[in-house]
Formats: sequence, structure tokens, C-alpha cells
Amino acid sequence: MEISLLIKNVYRGYKSNSNWVGLTVFLFMLGFFFTNSISGQTTYTWNGTINNWNTTNWSKTGTTTSNTFPQTSTDIVVISSGTVTISSGSFTINRLTISNTASTQGNLTISSGASLTINGTGTTTTHAVSIAGGNINNGGTLTITTSATGAGFGIIFNNATNTTVTTGYSGSGTLNINTSAGNASSGGILFNNTSAIASAANYPTVLFNGTTNFTLANGAAAISVATGSTSGVVGGTGFTLGSLGSGVTYGLINLQGGGSSLTINSETTLTCYANSSSLNVVQIAPASGNATFTNNGTINVNGTCKTAIYLTNASTGTCYFTNAGTVTANVASATTFVGALYLFASAANASFTLTNIGTLNLTNSASGTSIGYGFFVASSNTPSVSISNSGTINSTGNQPFYGGAQNITTITNTNTGVINTNYDIQRMTVTNNGIMSFVNNANASTSAIGTTSTVTNNGTINTNTSTAYLYSIPGLTNGASGIIAPGGTGYGIADINTSG
Repeated sequence: MEISLLIKNVYRGYKSNSNWVGLTVFLFMLGFFFTNSISGQTTYTWNGTINNWNTTNWSKTGTTTSNTFPQTSTDIVVISSGTVTISSGSFTINRLTISNTASTQGNLTISSGASLTINGTGTTTTHAVSIAGGNINNGGTLTITTSATGAGFGIIFNNATNTTVTTGYSGSGTLNINTSAGNASSGGILFNNTSAIASAANYPTVLFNGTTNFTLANGAAAISVATGSTSGVVGGTGFTLGSLGSGVTYGLINLQGGGSSLTINSETTLTCYANSSSLNVVQIAPASGNATFTNNGTINVNGTCKTAIYLTNASTGTCYFTNAGTVTANVASATTFVGALYLFASAANASFTLTNIGTLNLTNSASGTSIGYGFFVASSNTPSVSISNSGTINSTGNQPFYGGAQNITTITNTNTGVINTNYDIQRMTVTNNGIMSFVNNANASTSAIGTTSTVTNNGTINTNTSTAYLYSIPGLTNGASGIIAPGGTGYGIADINTSG
């Protein structure tokens, strides 16, 4: 009633004076008034003590409210020092920022049985939770949703004021993140801390030790790392996307370049049941500088996708992939000239370094003309690909183990390395100091390692256990310690053209 009367009286005054400029200013101020009054948006800043959420230890700015603590879906919460605990009850807010000062950092604890819901609204790229030098310990339920239609994330780790503090998420509670309103550049969690960090012990760390549910946009990733000197660590027991028979259209990891890195801890298992022929489930894609991905845990990729592991490089830096754990890709990738593990250079002078000291299982069940590679290196832009295997590589597909060209891909199988493949090795330079075995496959050719590859053998090469396939090794240089072990029945069969 009072607002209506105010509008009527002011409008009459402006009409009688023909003061349209003043009316415009008035309407702008009125719109501002309505926006803040109707939305009731209040920012609550914690005062730095250690206490419960539903106390009076908050300072307020923005819309006047009688509430003494955040509790509505339009409230914005800032915690830059001290520890806030939600010991019981359920609360809903709009956005959460946890940060630090030069000497303090903010922390939020959600106790068992308690819950916090964050409904992020704002721009097309609004992130519901921002952490920059602080921690969330979730023993209850944390539900995060953002309505951002662009590159919005549920949780973003930004630069901390003090780079020596700990930053992260942990807890045995339930974490729900829904950013499905976004696009393929959105995702669940984004490491965006592009400034140098004091040491690896201070890298933002996410420990998934409870139940974790991601609901994402098509082509998005649960874990993303931004371009720059950005580093992140993923630990805990891990999480699963989708389920058997109910695959998802979004992936596990998207790691950019510019000096960025991501490490998966040894106790962690990340699993994706995919159901999208255009999806790269794990993507390491530097557009500038280096990108380093280290897996010490277990990564499982199942179902239909474009690639399980996609290494692509658009820079003169190096794309590093190190597997010290177990990677199992059991996929149907029906894209031509693409493998379960696929390397592609989109710029000249790009380089790739792949180091395996764990177990790398690459299975592509798709078949057809130029379809079904377990391992494939594209020859476009003539990249430099260096592979060192001290663990075990198992490649099963319906096409060769393909390196692009002899001058592109070099693979060194060390004295502890084991390579098993059901197809021939093509277009790479091979040095074998360990064991290479060719598994029976009636669809393969007679050549185990064809003329498009060169081979130096100082270890053991087991040709196929059949008398018809994968037994020919032309162009072999066999060292003094090299062993050729023919497969087949009886004395077996091997056809070699050797020097050395």
C-alpha cells in the first residue's frame, strides 16, 4: 500500500513538471529497491569464532532482515576465519564462499544428521560454492545446485590469499552436485587456483569418502582443472558415474594446460559407465604449456564413448600421462581412427610422454572398417610421442596397436615391462627389454610387428599360439640377450628376418 501510494504521488509530480529524466532515475532506483526487497538477498559474514551456524555470530549486509543467521534460499554466506558447525537441522542458502586472510582461514563442518542445501543462482557462469584457502568437512548431507546455463560449477577452488594454508573438501557424508543446467564447459568441481602454491602439501585436495552423486550437462566433467599453474589432488575412496545398463553422457576428468596438474591418490577409485559416442571420459588437453596427469589409483571406464583416455595437445608444451595405478578401459568406441586410448596433436611440435608403471588395460569391442583400436596415435601435425612401460599393458581390439609412424612414436618396454596385444603392432619404433606377447586372434594378420615398425629386442617376444596369425616379425634386430619364443602347437612357428 505504501509503495503504491509512493509511486502514484511521485509519478504525478514528475508528470506535472514534465521531468522525464528525473522519472527515469526514479524508476531505476525503484527497480533496485524491488530487486533487493523481493529477493531478500542478505550477505552473512562469519565473525571468526568457533560456534554453531544457528547463532548470532554473523554480520549482515544487504537487505534488512530479522534473521540472525543464514537460512533462506537467497542468502549469501562468507566464512573467512574460524569454524562454523552445522550440528543439526537443515538449512538452505544461495551461495557459499570460504576463504582466508593472511593469518586465518575459514572452515565449515556439517555434522552427521545435519544438511545444507545451496541453490546457486546468478549469471550464466555462477558457481554455487567458492573455496579459496579454507575447508569443508561434510559428515552430513551437502546438496549443491547451480542454475547457471554456461560454464558454472558446483564447487570452484580459487586462489588463496595465503598459499601455505590447507584447502579442500573431505568427510564421510553425502555430496550431491547438480550442474545439469550448464553446457559442456560446466562441471562438478573446478580447480582454478592459478597462482603458485607453497608446496604439494598445500594443493587443493578433494577427498571422496562418502556417497557422491554428480548430475552434469552433456559433455561436462566431474573434475576439471583450469589452464595455468593450477594443481589439484583427488583422494578418498572415490565415486562412480552412472551404473551398468544406465550410462551417463558426462565424463570423469578434464585437465587443461599452462602448467596444470592433477593427481589421483592410490586409495581412490573413479568409475564411469558411459553412454555417449561423442564423450571423452578422461581428457588431458593442454592448449598452452604443459599438462601433467598422474594416476596412482584406479580408473574404470565402461560402456559407449568416443575415447576412454584422450590425450590431445594444441601447444608446444608436453602432455604428460603417468599411470602408477590401474586404468581399465572396456569400451565400445565406434569412431574411425580412434582408440580406447587416443593421442592427437592439433598443433605442430606437440609432444606427449606416457609412462606406465602400473597396469593399463585397453579394450575396444567396436568393430568395422578402421574401427576398434585399443591404442591409436594420430599422425596429424607429426607429434613426438614417447612411451615407457615398466608395468603391464594389455591391448585388446579389432585393429592394430597403432603408433602413427616410426618417426612419431617410440615405445620402450623396460626389463620389468609386459605388453600383451591381440593385434599386430604398427607404425612405431620399439625397443623391447621385457616381455611382449601376441595373443591368438583369428582376425589378425600374419605379422606380429609389421614392416612399418622397427624392433630392437633384448628381451622376450612370444609370437602367437596359433600357426596362422601374429607370428611374422620382419625387420627385427635381435640383441645378444634377445629371445624369440615361437607359439603354436608342437614346436610352434615363428617367421623372422633378423639382424644382430
